[in-house]
Amino acid sequence: MARSLFRIILQVIRGTTEVLRSDMLFGHFCWALADLRGEGALQEFLATCQGPNPGVVFSDAFPGDTLPRPDFPFFMQQSGDIDRDRLLQLAREAKRFRSLHYLPKSVVLQILKGEQLELEGLEGGGFTTYVTQHVSMDRRNNRALDGALYSLREVRPQAGFLTVYVSVLPAWQEIFEKTLDYMVDQGIGGSRSIGRGRFEITSISLDSSFENVAQPNAFMSLSAFVPARNDPTDGWYRLGLKRGVAGRGMGGSSPFKRAFLFLEPGATFRTPGPPRPVYGRLIRNILPSDSRVVQSGFALAVPVRLPAHLNE
Repeated sequence: MARSLFRIILQVIRGTTEVLRSDMLFGHFCWALADLRGEGALQEFLATCQGPNPGVVFSDAFPGDTLPRPDFPFFMQQSGDIDRDRLLQLAREAKRFRSLHYLPKSVVLQILKGEQLELEGLEGGGFTTYVTQHVSMDRRNNRALDGALYSLREVRPQAGFLTVYVSVLPAWQEIFEKTLDYMVDQGIGGSRSIGRGRFEITSISLDSSFENVAQPNAFMSLSAFVPARNDPTDGWYRLGLKRGVAGRGMGGSSPFKRAFLFLEPGATFRTPGPPRPVYGRLIRNILPSDSRVVQSGFALAVPVRLPAHLNE
């Protein structure tokens, strides 16, 4: 069944306590769906997540109009005689480039198509973290408590807005749009009760920019990705570690989820044929004290044409 890919622009009013990952957005979507349509609608949605074609799949939230830097080695080695100064310049640019976690979307699209690009002057996007100091108050005496100073962090994209991609089955499109409005209105991320995670939806549009990759032979993940048993294994990736906490009091006195490894956005894997739009799986038994709690490990996948030197 054909899926629709949406590009969502979120103007940041107040930042979040951490970078918004795909599994976090999935969790907020589930809570919003349960609030709006009840437990039955939530279970119907989770039923679509049992197989390889879930109703809704989120990417991570990217700063500005950027995408994650692909993990596969897309630069060709320089051939021929190159003088020492040029080699040193290329080495400096390559070192700087490796420090960029996000690249302009136009640049990443070139990479996904197998095209070569120039390193010089290439800039990425990113986040800025602000830390503010606060004092706990004695509510009975209306005064500051001695020694009760604490810090709060706020993460904001340098561009002032976030871009999120969402892959949706046609049957879930209307429900998705209404649930998304409610989800954003309620706030996203931690410390929402004190105003963190406030956004305004600037635009929602269909995105076809990834469809122009000719003869794709791999895919790149835009999400925090936990591969399913039969997903491709030949690729390039970076590992991340997730330690989550269940929301809304689930788990009782032990709300801490089991830690698990995931593949960071930018992970790229070869495919035997044209890649699918979704990989990964739903993670169950993530909360020892409550088997109902699940975690998204789905990857929103975009097609890649690996460069010639990786196809030899």
